[in-house]
Amino acid sequence: MRGLLSLLVVIVVLGVGVAFALDNTEQVAMKLFALQLAPRSLGIWVLAAFLFGSLFGLLCSAGLFLRVKKSEYSVKRKLAQSEKELDHLRPSKENAQT
Repeated sequence: MRGLLSLLVVIVVLGVGVAFALDNTEQVAMKLFALQLAPRSLGIWVLAAFLFGSLFGLLCSAGLFLRVKKSEYSVKRKLAQSEKELDHLRPSKENAQT
């Protein structure tokens, strides 16, 4: 269900992006410091900036995500070790009945 919802969101975002690009066809030349880029439609430049920003955000959050996953793995490992020690310290049912 979650995959279907994600696919639906992607399709809607792509549709809005295409509609935006088609409605904003004015040619704009972009100059980034000393780099002069060829004129493209305003919609393309805005969508490119949105895409670049989204990818940059994902890249920046990847480090935090990996750190959280590493911490989660460490906590799960410590929990398993603690449970193993606790099971070792508890008297077994067989020993308690005798």
